[in-house]
Amino acid sequence: MFEKENFIISLAESIHKNGIPAHRLENTMQMVCESIGVEADFSATPEILLISFSTDGSSKTHMKKCKGSDLNFEKMTLLDQLIEKVMKGQLSIEAAKEELERINTLPQRYGALVNILSIGVSTSSAACLFGGGWTEILISGIIGLMIGILKELLAFLPNLSRLAVLFSATFAIFFAKWSVVWAGEYSIEIATITGLILLIPGFTLSLSVTELANGHAQSGTIRFSNALVTFVMIAVGIGLGNNLAAQFELSPSLVHFAEIPKWMIYIAIALVPAGFVVLFKAQIKHYHWMLLSCVTSYYSVSYFSSFNIGELSVFFAAFSLGLVSNSLSRFIKQPVTLMLVPGIILLVPGSIGFKSISALVNDQTLNGIESAFSTLVSAASLTAGLLFSNMIVRLNRGF
Repeated sequence: MFEKENFIISLAESIHKNGIPAHRLENTMQMVCESIGVEADFSATPEILLISFSTDGSSKTHMKKCKGSDLNFEKMTLLDQLIEKVMKGQLSIEAAKEELERINTLPQRYGALVNILSIGVSTSSAACLFGGGWTEILISGIIGLMIGILKELLAFLPNLSRLAVLFSATFAIFFAKWSVVWAGEYSIEIATITGLILLIPGFTLSLSVTELANGHAQSGTIRFSNALVTFVMIAVGIGLGNNLAAQFELSPSLVHFAEIPKWMIYIAIALVPAGFVVLFKAQIKHYHWMLLSCVTSYYSVSYFSSFNIGELSVFFAAFSLGLVSNSLSRFIKQPVTLMLVPGIILLVPGSIGFKSISALVNDQTLNGIESAFSTLVSAASLTAGLLFSNMIVRLNRGF
């Protein structure tokens, strides 16, 4: 029994570190415990994991402080396969512990240069999808590359890493405004939003609402607070960048870039998931599933937005994404998160939050409050769409 308990603790820690929502982590671990004859209860927050074992009328509780790291789709997929083998009795506990140790010690799949380039590819492609032209694509890509470089540099300076979002937002808004000097008039908003799209906590905000909707008040509140702090850091960065840009006389150039051809949208939508493969440390073979996710999100939200139904377009787009993701998860026997996360990133709540912060910083209080309310409604609509899709196509896998 002691060996089983150690395995359960190690497995729960590994799942937790991959950013799995509290309700899915708890459900997954309960299924594993039932399959191997262990009685246990779990309680998870983004930073704390509580595991209580009951044996012969007595109980003991383990508390683990294990702050979640970046999503790692490769490890997530391997953990999912390991769990399935354990639940089917295809692996002994001893063999499962060895496999778990191997998964936990896997080296980084991609190097620093590839990570940096992937961010640049994702941001510039997102600029195209958000309606930007050649200028917006170029500026957004440069912002993404600089954020990638900053992220790699701050990995060696952990005390400054918490300020990465502030530094990135400051650089993004300043560079976007300064670029009119050589790039002429263009949409600074599109370039800035898409340049920062991977830092804007739209996914965290949606995840917090999902956990709250599933009755996990503590975990949902913590994630919501983390998202709010990130938004505040972005707001401070925007303020600093605006003040810095105001110190210079920035006269727009008369340069005018040609419009992008319509077929560029297809290249952009193919490149976005390619960047996500590296960003989320997925295997190359997962690319086509992530591509399908991005295509589903982008075209469904575009289609439903044409009906002028406001935030309901996000609801129906999330519902469509959930149906496709859940169905394929059952069919291809892969974690649903593999498709869900890339698709959610393209479903807008984070960019609306950025507009809210930008308006507030620029003393446009009413517009800022309206955008902030739209952000929450969009996040709630997204969550509701996913919950409804779970009712139609139920998951047969933990995460």
